[in-house]
Amino acid sequence: MAKLSRKRSARAIANDAAIREAGIDEILRVGVDHVSLRNVGARAGLTHGAAYARYEDVNELLVDLWASKCSERAVQLFTLCRRAAEDPNTTTVHELIEVVHHASKYDVASIQLLLTARRIPVLLEEVERFINEYLTRDNFNSPVASSAFTRAVCVYGLMTAQIIHEYHIQKKSQYLDVLEAWLLKSLTSNAADIVRASNANTVDPFLAESSDDQRTVLAYATYVVVARSGYSNATISRIARRSSISPGAIYNLYDSKEELVADSFRLALRQRWSKLAYFRHMLEEGYLAQLLYRSSHSANNLWRFYFMEYTLATIYNEGLLTAVQELREEVHAVMPHQSDVSDEEKALLVQALLIVNLLITGVSATSTITGAMELSNYEQFAEPFRQAVLESVGSTWSHLFDMIDQPVEPAT
Repeated sequence: MAKLSRKRSARAIANDAAIREAGIDEILRVGVDHVSLRNVGARAGLTHGAAYARYEDVNELLVDLWASKCSERAVQLFTLCRRAAEDPNTTTVHELIEVVHHASKYDVASIQLLLTARRIPVLLEEVERFINEYLTRDNFNSPVASSAFTRAVCVYGLMTAQIIHEYHIQKKSQYLDVLEAWLLKSLTSNAADIVRASNANTVDPFLAESSDDQRTVLAYATYVVVARSGYSNATISRIARRSSISPGAIYNLYDSKEELVADSFRLALRQRWSKLAYFRHMLEEGYLAQLLYRSSHSANNLWRFYFMEYTLATIYNEGLLTAVQELREEVHAVMPHQSDVSDEEKALLVQALLIVNLLITGVSATSTITGAMELSNYEQFAEPFRQAVLESVGSTWSHLFDMIDQPVEPAT
């Protein structure tokens, strides 16, 4: 009997391991919101009821995945970010970049669970332990601790965005050595020499809710619903109720929810940023810090939650990803007409644009997890990082954006 009991125990342990592996794989395949116990069980090669026998519902599986597989990955990543911020040198920064470059599926899944936990109460109960211990500022009165924390969280935001981008969008990026050099230069600068701007503008005007334009009303309703519930749970009927526009009228304007959400994203970009002009000013003194202030401030909750949910949804939706790529393609379209800029300079410029945008995206996403970032002095990281990037791409950057207002002949 004891031998049979041990066999059962070994089988149960093996089944648990198989289910967990399948759960991680399903997160990466379909996203947190679409994981189902049925599909996890099938992927694990188990009977239909095996996963249901182990977990009450799919949220209990997510909790188990966080506790057993993902929380330690989140801790390791933030610990490396904090080490690099507190003791910046070639070793600590390189160790961090190596972990990012060789990020595993558990690293990717941990980030996705962390960012979506706010919408899943039982998961949030577990994730809050990590948030409170690592992502909450512990010493407001010490300028040294404050600057190290700010830099650590900024780097953490950048690294999480980089991991998601490299895993899902651009496999095995070739520019991490450039990023490593920029980070080393940024983190070794003296934070005490950087003064916080007294005129930090933290409020970024968002699209007005009141409007006579039906598409604008729909866009605002879409922002609210997606921000609160995520893309998958943002149904046309919920958007219709929020906007007081009938589902039939919505379908007269858009063929699908995907088309509505993508068009709303384009409208947000036109409202908030003037496309190329946004990139043009990005490396001006103080501008990057302002973007980080705005991305993390509670006055802009609607935008940052919507933007985070939209960004996560693009991983699994080509239509939504296309709307994001349009902005990058506008910059890329100018480059072929610069005959006096080498291919190497163009490639470096593209890398700089991507890295700076990953920084903004990562800080914005991380600020949806913890309110501590609203109090950060972003100049302490943004200014030395901006200067490091500018030293590498300054002349090419200026030359490119001098062409913004010049007519460009179409390619033949």
